[in-house]
Amino acid sequence: MSGYGVVIAALRKSAGAVRSAGEQAAVVDLAGTVAGVPGALAGSRSAASASALSQAWRTQVREWSNSAIALGDNMSGAAGRYEKNEQEAKENLTLSWPGSRFF
Repeated sequence: MSGYGVVIAALRKSAGAVRSAGEQAAVVDLAGTVAGVPGALAGSRSAASASALSQAWRTQVREWSNSAIALGDNMSGAAGRYEKNEQEAKENLTLSWPGSRFF
């Protein structure tokens, strides 16, 4: 085979995996792991840093999760478009050579 090809089933499987990873990450509470630090170290620079770290983790996990879910959805949509295009090409070739046994 020259050029490139797409294995639609593999693309769909990958789309599901990346979407699942995003959904699983959405429930991870990294920020909660440092929630007790500011109270335990009240008044210290570490307390302020732990609060900033907690907020950064909360934001980053949410953004990564949303991006992964969107990527999975986009990959799934691409698989659908590839499948549609393949089917249309098959139909066009069949119509071009009636009675052919290409497919």
